[in-house]
Amino acid sequence: MKQVRQIYKVYILLLLVFFWRTAVFWFNNRYHGVQQSGLLLYIALVGIELLSVILILTSPKFKKKDKGIHIICAIWEIMMLVVLVYNHAAIGNYAKCLAWPLFFESTYLFIRADRRLLSGFRRIYYVFLAFGLVALFSAMILIGFGGQTNMVYFVSLTAPVILITNNKRQRNIILIVMTFIAVLSMKRSMMLAIVLFWVAIGAKYLLGGAKKGVAFLVSILVLAAAYGSFKIVDSVSGGYLGSRFDNEGDISNGRELIYTVTLEMIMKSSNADKILGHGHNAVDRDSLLEISAHNEFLEITYDYGILILIVYLGLWVYVVKEWWYHYHNETEFFIPYTMSICIFAVMAMVSQLVLYVSYFLYLVMFWAMVAALKDGKMAETAHLQSLNHSKTRQ
Repeated sequence: MKQVRQIYKVYILLLLVFFWRTAVFWFNNRYHGVQQSGLLLYIALVGIELLSVILILTSPKFKKKDKGIHIICAIWEIMMLVVLVYNHAAIGNYAKCLAWPLFFESTYLFIRADRRLLSGFRRIYYVFLAFGLVALFSAMILIGFGGQTNMVYFVSLTAPVILITNNKRQRNIILIVMTFIAVLSMKRSMMLAIVLFWVAIGAKYLLGGAKKGVAFLVSILVLAAAYGSFKIVDSVSGGYLGSRFDNEGDISNGRELIYTVTLEMIMKSSNADKILGHGHNAVDRDSLLEISAHNEFLEITYDYGILILIVYLGLWVYVVKEWWYHYHNETEFFIPYTMSICIFAVMAMVSQLVLYVSYFLYLVMFWAMVAALKDGKMAETAHLQSLNHSKTRQ
């Protein structure tokens, strides 16, 4: 336990450095046109990965109720190594492409070793939230109120973890603030994720019976408030927000072109390349449009090949299965898990998460925390049942 806590302290410090430098890197690259080396970012990332390997090799062997996700992590690491070697990947791409399974396993092991460390992770996510808010409002100042910004992702992706609370008032405040920020950012993908979240929550409580109809009513009221915020922001921005939705057809046609070109690139690939891909961020490198696929499934297929796509689909099966478990059993993790899967679904369809490792790690660490808490609780229940059974026999 002492060794785990020592690793945890260094791990948390490196996490702070990694996500801070990531926000700064993206902000400077997008709004100042500064191409930073990202050296400190990579040092922090590699440091976290090395600590993760040490933790995996030295930690106690906890009983895992659902071994599927751990098998998925192991297969991803093995297959991705093959893909990276096949495509003569740069050193930095090894760190990025191998990151999420290591983050999942290390976060899982920390919480299994000591569930009290969850409060430390939540506090760290509030720090990440502060990074995101600074980046978001700094971007809004630079581009002018009413302009869209990707910096909202650094705010919204912290939501699942900070929503892990039994304080209903605190949780509702967080949800309302996140809804308002999504509208304020002008980012349609995040607005869609938030709307999808509220529809899912409302539908769940509507089906849950009359006593939970109040929660459904709250969902409707929040959506109404979001619509009011939409109209206010649209008015203040001179109709810019509304115009972004009016131009949706143009954007859709643009994405259809990107998808068509990417599909053609996949179909024209050799059999070996279809299986093992073309390398990290290869769509952007090889496409005549000089842009990424803007769809996770197409991006993964071209970059890493069909084998990695199958593993990725396995991750999707796991996440959906876990969401269903928390829905069916009405656990305290249902609301944060619903938030995570709504963001995951929307970003997978219209953007990328695996490609932008920092985005994905926010969600991966959340899933690991919930998995560890769930397995830990089941292990405690099984232990108590065993003790009671032994006493009964005596």
